[in-house]
Amino acid sequence: DIVWFDKPIFIKEETIEILKNNKVFLIDYTVDNPFGDRSHPVWHLYKKIINKFHINLVPRKSSVVDYRKKKCKHVFYYPLAYSKLIHFSPKKKIKQNIDISFIGSPYTNRALVIEELFSKYNIKVNINGNIKFWKKKISSQVFKKLKIKNELYDRNYREKIWKSKINLSFTSVDNRDEYPERILQIIMSGGFCLHQVLPIDKFDLLKKGYEVETFQNVDELVNKINLYANNEKKRLVIIKNGQKKIRKMNMESDFLLLTFFEKKLKYIKKIIS
Repeated sequence: DIVWFDKPIFIKEETIEILKNNKVFLIDYTVDNPFGDRSHPVWHLYKKIINKFHINLVPRKSSVVDYRKKKCKHVFYYPLAYSKLIHFSPKKKIKQNIDISFIGSPYTNRALVIEELFSKYNIKVNINGNIKFWKKKISSQVFKKLKIKNELYDRNYREKIWKSKINLSFTSVDNRDEYPERILQIIMSGGFCLHQVLPIDKFDLLKKGYEVETFQNVDELVNKINLYANNEKKRLVIIKNGQKKIRKMNMESDFLLLTFFEKKLKYIKKIIS
């Protein structure tokens, strides 16, 4: 009855037409931004079918306008979320043997911040991500020193957060994000999140210094690392405040999914009947 497409960048128009002719309800949810500033060829096929779905769900408010310009009739804001099946606090105390970590790709200014942190202050960030991508973004000397490791997912991703005193987070301005999915994942996994908020960011998801800690530049980042790295009590207070706010906002994937279908069930039934 329903097909949920998750970032359908390899789906052809013929496939969509066959499904629609068989009265299948088509939902598109694309977590990345086909109208952002990143130059990616992956959007070529997707933009051909973007207005063929019955519903387009977008995790950026700016995308609602962009999709409607492409003649998408039913576009709804569907926020980035965390999964309670993956992102949860440890049941027992975990030894935190990593001072500061980052899991992800070196988009926008991330590599510059992490390289300056090491070159200027001799602070190493424990990184997991696409090794080839990182190698292109930082100097060979710093790359060798940081010993970047492969990507982590699910259980391994969660356990890395557990073992880290401080978890770095960045908003992808080139993706026109208002906040990163990672910030929710870190906090709901019981991790302390130190998130970069630039002057151009429209970040108002969590209260700075109370529900999440933030920094603008490397100098401020160093000050925050020195403040929190050896102060578990302060970290825990902010983690708990952040978790409380995120739960209050119901930013959990299962809840959002059920709420969406409850609201749109009549419309879906009308199409497939």
